[in-house]
Amino acid sequence: FFRDARSFLGVYLAHRNQWDDNDDRIQVTAIDLHGLRRGELAGGLSWEAGFEALLLMGSTSRQRPEPDLDEASVLAAGAVARAVLAHAPSRVTLTMEAGLATGDNDRNDETMRQTSFHPDYRVGLILFRELLGGATARSADRLSDPANVAQAPHGTEHVPSNGAVHNTVYLWPRVAFRLLGDLQLQAGLLYAHAGADLIDPFTTTVRGGGSNRNFYDGPADGGDLGIETQLGARYDLELTQALRLQLAVQWAHLFVGAAFRSAGAPAPDEIDRVAGRLLLSWSYD
Repeated sequence: FFRDARSFLGVYLAHRNQWDDNDDRIQVTAIDLHGLRRGELAGGLSWEAGFEALLLMGSTSRQRPEPDLDEASVLAAGAVARAVLAHAPSRVTLTMEAGLATGDNDRNDETMRQTSFHPDYRVGLILFRELLGGATARSADRLSDPANVAQAPHGTEHVPSNGAVHNTVYLWPRVAFRLLGDLQLQAGLLYAHAGADLIDPFTTTVRGGGSNRNFYDGPADGGDLGIETQLGARYDLELTQALRLQLAVQWAHLFVGAAFRSAGAPAPDEIDRVAGRLLLSWSYD
């Protein structure tokens, strides 16, 4: 990597060659490129722009679409780009973020193209963390239920997304500004579109006869995942020199997109989520 006071540019490479207890194997190379640049403008403006891009290549037998397939090749990618503009006099910060995680239209060929962000990288409050996280967990549970299938497909344990961003292209602009000292208000708008078919492995395998179906047994090619609006407030209070208290509340509303349309069964309506946080932190020299 190269780094100075205003810039960072680096590349990270890793190769993983692992055998599991059940003799499944993964041989994948990851190439990760990261860049960051920050600067200042006139009038109290400062800016920051950065990106991270990942390419995965290799093979694995952890997930095999066909029982007679020894392994599947892996070719997947993900990327995030973010720009931040801050105005110190008005204490306003604007953020624009865009992300990409590749999906896979054909789960029955020999190449796995879907990738996921780390679950700790949070994008929004509802779409990925709640709706898709819950839908993929339910799909895995139904696939492993002997009442539904005689034998769970190989790799069913990897179906849950754990709330991670996957199979999507998204835009996420946000604005934050401070009032009354340590009170910060935030607002955001998240739009996400599926990069490939939104496939439910259970309905596709058991009910669809192999044709792609979504989590509500509807067509999997809807594309539009939805629009999520977000509002939040945070207040930081310094109790002592070493003790700080943070109070926060967040609200989000999801307009569910056409990718979740159903075929007879009730699809999710608009979804609201409210979350609160109380954080007491202690620091010392």
